[in-house]
Amino acid sequence: MKFPLKNKRNAVLLALGLFVLSPLYSLAQDQYITVRDFETWSSLQVQAKLSKRMKISAEQQLRFNDNSSALQQSFSQLSGAYTWKNDLYVGGALRYASVAKDSVFQPRLRWNIDAGYEHELGRFDFGYRLRFQSRSIVNDPTALAKNVIRVKAKVGYNVRDWKLDPSLALELFSETDVLTTPNKLRATLSTSYKLSKSTSVSAFYRVEKELFEVYPLTAHIVGARLKYSFKTY
Repeated sequence: MKFPLKNKRNAVLLALGLFVLSPLYSLAQDQYITVRDFETWSSLQVQAKLSKRMKISAEQQLRFNDNSSALQQSFSQLSGAYTWKNDLYVGGALRYASVAKDSVFQPRLRWNIDAGYEHELGRFDFGYRLRFQSRSIVNDPTALAKNVIRVKAKVGYNVRDWKLDPSLALELFSETDVLTTPNKLRATLSTSYKLSKSTSVSAFYRVEKELFEVYPLTAHIVGARLKYSFKTY
């Protein structure tokens, strides 16, 4: 069978195009990369104030990603903090999480220690926190723990005759083996509202962006927390 010259030329161009695009197709099939996502986080927290300077809390949280269509992580966490008169504080937390990885949930254990300082200036509230955290996979003893340093600064404003006082926080994440090169930036705009003397609800909008990656992920996150607190003294 004979083909017209024009058809032969089109067939050659089509074959060449498929040859050029095939690696990209294979990459898309084998390494699907998400560079933008919308997530929702929700949590329930119970806090006990043991004294004027010491408190402990328990929290349960769910996190959804893939445009909030899939459960990405659930965790239970115990934490505590002690504050001195000069508004310096130290704290720590222990977290057990189930994290989705390649359609399988992995059990992970994370602990952290914190040191921070808070103070007021007029109607502004300022806070600074340094955190060291370490996370490991529970059922994989060969996997190395991932250690991260987090530096956070926060400012809030007490609006006169307004119960939804806003706050803005910026936080940098750096792995301990490359401290001079942060790998993630987090910005959070939040507010809270007291439903009663012991119960409050808070909400936030957060943007997380990976830094210095070939395909950096930018996640837009909306979250809410219901908190119940009580005193034991």
